Amino acid sequence: MIEIGQEVYCPQHWAGSGVVTAVHGQQQPETVQLLAGMMVTGGSATFDVAFWTGYHSRQVPEGIVLASGGWRVYPRIHTAAEVAAAVTVCEQAQAERDRAAREEHESHLSAVASRPAEYPYLELLDASPKSKHALGAANLRRHLKREFPGVKFSVSSTSYSGGSSIDIGWRDGPVQAAVKDIGDLYGTRNFDGMQDLETIRRNAHSDVFGGASYVFAQRSYSPEFLRQCCEAVGEDPALVEVSTYSGEGHVNRADYEVSRRILEHATHAVA
Repeated sequence: MIEIGQEVYCPQHWAGSGVVTAVHGQQQPETVQLLAGMMVTGGSATFDVAFWTGYHSRQVPEGIVLASGGWRVYPRIHTAAEVAAAVTVCEQAQAERDRAAREEHESHLSAVASRPAEYPYLELLDASPKSKHALGAANLRRHLKREFPGVKFSVSSTSYSGGSSIDIGWRDGPVQAAVKDIGDLYGTRNFDGMQDLETIRRNAHSDVFGGASYVFAQRSYSPEFLRQCCEAVGEDPALVEVSTYSGEGHVNRADYEVSRRILEHATHAVA
C-alpha cells in the first residue's frame, strides 16, 4: 500500500521525483491492470503528489501510479517534516508562477493599448467585419507595402479545422528573414517539431489587428537576380533555368556545392 510520505517518480518533464502528500479512498492495488501495454484499469484510490520541481498534482489515479509507463514507487517513506518541505516548495513555486502570469498579463494589456497609436495605418479588429485571419492578411499586406515600397507581395489567408494560416509570397526584393520578422507579428501559435507540440503564443499585435495560427513566408527569385548571384560568387549564369509555368528562376542542381553556394548568396542578398 502507498503511504503518505512515499517517494514516487513521474516521467513527465515537469515532474520527476516527488512525495505523496495525501491518499484519498480505499486502495485496491490487486485490481490494477495494464491492458495491451496501453490502457490502465482498476484501482479506486487517488493520491496527491508534491514534486520537488514545484508542482503539486492532485487526485492522481491509483492505476496511473502503479501501472502507467515510467511511474515508479520507491520504498522510502519521507518524514512529516520532509513532506511539509515538499509542499512548501510547491506553494512557493506556484506563487512565483502566479506572479509571473500577472506580470505577463499586465504587460500584454499595456502592449494592446499602445498598438493602435504605433500602427495608425492598420485596421482594428474590434471595428472590422472581417474574420481575424482575413483582417490579419489585409493588415499584413499594408504593413509590408509600407515597409518595402515597390515590392509586390502576395498575401492570402485560409482557415481550416482547428486553425488558420497566412501565406506571403514575393519575388526578389527583401530577404526572407526581414519579411518573416513582420509576419511573426501576426502569428498566434508555435510548433515544436522535435516534440510534435503546438503551443499558443499570446500576441498583442494580432489581438488588435488580426492574425492567424501560422504565417508562412516564401521568397522566389527572378532569373535575372539569380544570374547576378551567379556572377557574384564566380559561377556561370547559364546555370540558371527558367520555369515555363511561373517564369521563376531556378539553379541547376547537378552540382550540389555550386548550387548551394549560389542559393546561399541569394538568400542573404537584397534585390
